Amino acid sequence: MEKTKNRRRGDGWFTALSMIWPARCPTCGTITQSRTKLCPNCAEENEEIGEACIGCGLPKEKCTCLKVMLDLNLAAVYPYRGGVRQAIHAMKFRERTDLFDFFSIKMADRFRAVFAEAKVDLVAAVPMTRRDRSQRGYNQSAELAKRVAWQIGAKYEKRTLEKIRETATQHTLSEKQRRKNVKGAFRVGSGVDLRGKTVLLCDDVKTTGATLNECRNVLLKNGAEEVWCVTIAVTVKE
Repeated sequence: MEKTKNRRRGDGWFTALSMIWPARCPTCGTITQSRTKLCPNCAEENEEIGEACIGCGLPKEKCTCLKVMLDLNLAAVYPYRGGVRQAIHAMKFRERTDLFDFFSIKMADRFRAVFAEAKVDLVAAVPMTRRDRSQRGYNQSAELAKRVAWQIGAKYEKRTLEKIRETATQHTLSEKQRRKNVKGAFRVGSGVDLRGKTVLLCDDVKTTGATLNECRNVLLKNGAEEVWCVTIAVTVKE
């Protein structure tokens, strides 16, 4: 299998698409020069994360690893606020599926920048229950993971993780309650062999890291040699 690449795939597709439909900024919708970048105003208001802690994905000065004991091997693109937050909500709840391509390119670029030496065997997504996926019509994390896999030249395996029970909505819970809420909620899919493999786990937003941490632990306990994580955004407490 071809391993992680150091180049972006799909730029030709975006160039061809621009000949038919003008490129628009993913966060504000104004016509812009590129489908893979925010417009100048939104880029200034939604600055990408610079030097960050890979344990929690936060800017180093905001690191919370010692407080919550995280070790996620996480790369995230943006702080979860402003136009990026609105765009993620639109992608998840208002069927803005056109945003999957933009955000997946940013995720792939960030992953390669932070973990330049990582060799990925397969890409997985944080799963939803069948009921939740049916209600929404898609799992946004899976849609992102498929595209990230293509960008880095790795295999996407949709059965890697399954969510086996319903959980309360995480944003309504405290940090401690979130960890308890997702404990035992995931398993590796039947027939998926993770022995000795390196997995890239994708999700849209990391808040406390409880869900990513639980999924990562399940993968490691079932034979994965290493698990890396990548998200569009992380919640940064001001």
